[in-house]
Formats: sequence, C-alpha cells, structure tokens
Amino acid sequence: MRKLRNWWKGARTDWLDYPLPEGMLWNKRYRIGKLLGTGGFGQTYAACDIQRGKRVLLKFNRPSAGEKGRLLLRRESVILKELRHPQIPGWQDYIQRGGREALVTEWIEGDSLAQQVDKGRTFTEREALQVLLSLMRPLRYLHGIGYVHRDVRLTNVIQRDGHCYLVDFGLACRIGEQLHFDWRDEAAMEEGEQEASPAGWDAVEHRLRKPYPSGDLYGAGHLMLFLLYTGYEPERPEDAGWERELKLSPPVREFVRRLLQDEEDMTATDCEKELKRLLAR
Repeated sequence: MRKLRNWWKGARTDWLDYPLPEGMLWNKRYRIGKLLGTGGFGQTYAACDIQRGKRVLLKFNRPSAGEKGRLLLRRESVILKELRHPQIPGWQDYIQRGGREALVTEWIEGDSLAQQVDKGRTFTEREALQVLLSLMRPLRYLHGIGYVHRDVRLTNVIQRDGHCYLVDFGLACRIGEQLHFDWRDEAAMEEGEQEASPAGWDAVEHRLRKPYPSGDLYGAGHLMLFLLYTGYEPERPEDAGWERELKLSPPVREFVRRLLQDEEDMTATDCEKELKRLLAR
C-alpha cells in the first residue's frame, strides 16, 4: 500500500508540474521558450514578450508545492521590485492566473560562471579577481539598501562583456531577518545544484545562508576558490587543502582567507577597495 501511495504521489506531482510546451502563448503575451531549470518550488523559462518584442525570464511557482511555492515567489517579487541596479535583473511584472503565478524579469544574456566552467573555461588568478571586483558592485548596492542575497554561487552569476550580473533572488532577505519559512533552505537543497566542496556542502551552506553581508562575502570567497581550481592540476591524490594546492600570490591567498573566515566587520566596500589594490599591482 505504501508503494502504491508513493507511486500515486509521484505521478500526481509529475502531472501537476509538467513543463509548459515551447511555443505556447501564456497569458496572451508571453511566448514560452526553453525550460531553464526546476527547483523545489519553482520553474524558470526563457520567454518572449510579444507586446514589446523582447526576451524575458519567467519564473513560475510549481503547482505541486501549493501555498509554499506561491509565498516564496511573491516574496522574491516584492524584493526584486525594490532593486535598481544595472547588474541585477530588473523586475517587470507579477501575474496571477488561476493556480499559476509568474514573476517576469529582465532577460540577462550570457552564460553563468557554472556554464562557463562546464564548457572547459579556466580562470587565472587575475581573471578571478576581476570577476569578484565586478560582483562586489551589486553586492555593495544590495547590502547598502538592507538586503542580502544568501545564494552567491557560480550558477547565480552571469558574465557578459566583462561584467557580472547577480541573479536569482529566491533566498534573499532583509539583513538580520529571522526567517519564518524553514522550507526556504529546503528549496535550495532540492534544486540539485549543490556544488562539490572540500569542506562539505552542509558547512558551506550554513555559512552561505546567514542573513548577514558576511554570508554573501563568504559565498564570494567560495566562488573565487572554484574559479581558481579550474586551472588546478593535482600533483598528489590526497586532498591537501586549497592553501597548499593552489599556487596563489601571498596577498591574494590572504584576501581569500579573510573572505572564508566570515568576518562580520568586513564589507563589500572593503572588498572592492582591496580587489582594486590587488589588481593594480
């Protein structure tokens, strides 16, 4: 009986969350394109706004997630609507239609850092510093108006023409906010995008999800390590730790160490100044 119930639950979920077909016109305005990703509570599509003739990003709640999915998406919409920065996708609309709700945002052209790494790109020390410098600008703005992203990872940074764009604000919150939604982090875990980490994902996630700027800066440090490891060729089978494995200049090693120490008094402005100094050497 338990197997039958589990089978029925899975079949019902698959039916409720069946992806929208490419080419479908949704809400008489948005031509559905490729399904870009499915998380614990949402589905994201590339789409075209036929009224404006422009590409957009459509993020839907997953019907099987019920009220939780709707609340998360509405929360993300409220936060994104407040943000105004050239390196953060702009809010365009929020639509409620039957059991489906959709957040419409600006389309950011380009590959995420994760996609670039998957395609075989490697990053030098200088290139990794340049990525972080560009990323500090939207983070400085975000922290300055009282928000934290809580999900600074390779998958959530798009790079185009030398500029980095911070995307996906599904886990963002006010600085210091005591979240009442225990399932917010559950959503992140269900996405299946946990990047391998020498320290273990649980430890990384705990520090990344803190509702303070130091958590975002820790995420930036962790992201920089991944970029630096793209050019790493192991000399021995055992894990010796990043400080021994990566051949970094001493000032850069010290900078990364500070980011990973999760210093609460360190700010994005401090990081930006230090990155400029490191790049000017």
